[in-house]
Amino acid sequence: MPLISRQAIQIRSHSPDMTAAQERAKELNLADVAHRIDIPFMTIFGTDRLIPLQQAERLHAEIPHPEKRLLLLQGGDHVCNNMPFAWRPQVADWNRPRFRGERAN
Repeated sequence: MPLISRQAIQIRSHSPDMTAAQERAKELNLADVAHRIDIPFMTIFGTDRLIPLQQAERLHAEIPHPEKRLLLLQGGDHVCNNMPFAWRPQVADWNRPRFRGERAN
């Protein structure tokens, strides 16, 4: 796992060190959570190997809200920070009708 990802897990989990962070990361589980999402939801997913593609597809499939979108970016890292030029316009276009109070497709 890239160093920046390991550091993010340590900081976000409020772990005192990397060993504790790794143990806490093993406890992370989003099973049976996505069905509770009741708002428009856009998932942006890079094709890196940190998180398997099947996890993004599963999350998307389990969200019951009709306004949802899964954007897969080839070559994107876990959060696609390496290619904002690819996802920022997509997010803006997807959100435009919502910000205007229009019904989105």
